[in-house]
Amino acid sequence: ELVVNTPPRPVRHGDVIQLLHGMTSRFLNSHDVAAPISPHAQEVSGYIDFNVSMAIQNLWRVDISNREAESEVWKTIVSDVRLVHVNTSAVLKLSGGTLPEWGFGQLEVVADRVSRAHHSSLVWNVEEHRYGTSQEQKEREVELHSPTHIDVHPNISFMSKFIELQRKMLTVKQEESEHKYSSSPLEWIFMTTNI
Repeated sequence: ELVVNTPPRPVRHGDVIQLLHGMTSRFLNSHDVAAPISPHAQEVSGYIDFNVSMAIQNLWRVDISNREAESEVWKTIVSDVRLVHVNTSAVLKLSGGTLPEWGFGQLEVVADRVSRAHHSSLVWNVEEHRYGTSQEQKEREVELHSPTHIDVHPNISFMSKFIELQRKMLTVKQEESEHKYSSSPLEWIFMTTNI
């Protein structure tokens, strides 16, 4: 259950926060694992503990880039915010890639360590925030915490997975900086480099 102070304490530049998805109650998490479409960046996901021995890493530092003072408050719509992952110092950004069918065609969000300071894909803002203790709010929270079940593990054949992976490796767009483990398609055929 979320607890809101009365009056609410504003989020300020430099604060460390957790971001919670309203419908699934999962925290925004990142770790040093390659993102599915942009392998040079870190994966960002809603944290689920499936006993995979991976620690939760869901703390983000608020960096208000258009602030006028060091103690600037995060303002709805007005503030341009970068979210910096506390554990890895990677910045939350929109990669520009689109997830395949298993990701329902949504845009990919990643955490990037080699990011330019004020690129537009790094800036986020909030259009609204909700908090309260009214009966209507409690009913809405119950509704949001009861999402419909979506099968996230569709039965895909080995060959389909293999073809999708090969297509991705051949068509992934070239980034401004190469990943330290990157190689060219010719190197894949002749195995001239190892991992």
